[in-house]
Amino acid sequence: MKIRNERFITTLGRESKRLAEEAKNFITSDPDHYHLLLHIIDHGMMPQDKACRLWADSLGIAWIDLRATLFQPKIVGLMPKASAEKFEVIPVYQMGEAVTLATANPGDTALKAKIEAQMNQKVSMVFALKEDILDAIAVQYQSVDFIETLAETTAISFPVRKTISKEALEAMAGNEAIIELARSLMLLAVQQGASDIHIEPGETGISVRLRIDGVLHEKTRLEKILLSPLISRIKIISGMNITEKRRPQDGRITLELRNRSIGFRVSTVPTVNGEKA
Repeated sequence: MKIRNERFITTLGRESKRLAEEAKNFITSDPDHYHLLLHIIDHGMMPQDKACRLWADSLGIAWIDLRATLFQPKIVGLMPKASAEKFEVIPVYQMGEAVTLATANPGDTALKAKIEAQMNQKVSMVFALKEDILDAIAVQYQSVDFIETLAETTAISFPVRKTISKEALEAMAGNEAIIELARSLMLLAVQQGASDIHIEPGETGISVRLRIDGVLHEKTRLEKILLSPLISRIKIISGMNITEKRRPQDGRITLELRNRSIGFRVSTVPTVNGEKA
């Protein structure tokens, strides 16, 4: 469904002649005004925050920057992840009787009615970019339960080995489940506002701890068989030497989402129970 926002076109004309001309030329070939908004942002014609605020103001609704918003986990949980992905919306928080719901199309009254019926809850629609909504879904619906289930099923596929070749390490690090496990741990850290992720091997298992507000919290324990694949994956994506296990190494990971990038500094250190990161 095409999204129209005639007032936004008028507002751009007030901002500058260049934007007015750009809008006129763009909508000649693409009448979806939301695509025009994305075009303006993607081509650096206006900062994203300002463009989104002008768009929302011209619709007479609020804009919410999901990259800087504090979500209420219980409110996010009112909608299943599958529904959030299907409708491309996300519950953010509750104020009074209404749940604030972020959507790229806040004027869709049919969608609003459908979601209110599904949630059995009054909702207040606010505007957010679709890409920011999808990023928020990826982060906010991450859970320890999902990570533990993924880890349990993944551990079964890795045999115990006394020695592992470089080729075997690379193959394990490229395993789809290991890739998802490493990404899920980073997403969990972002969701919980952690400054550090500690992956520490013990004699029989792996402790995963997050530093939140200066305090380390153990979030889960993984089977020891996952240590080499997981550390190898971390080394590869942070630019480290995958075969060097006797010396500390430093690197950096960039977690790429649809509309933002999050950087992680990485260190690996050998211990008597294997490498920690």
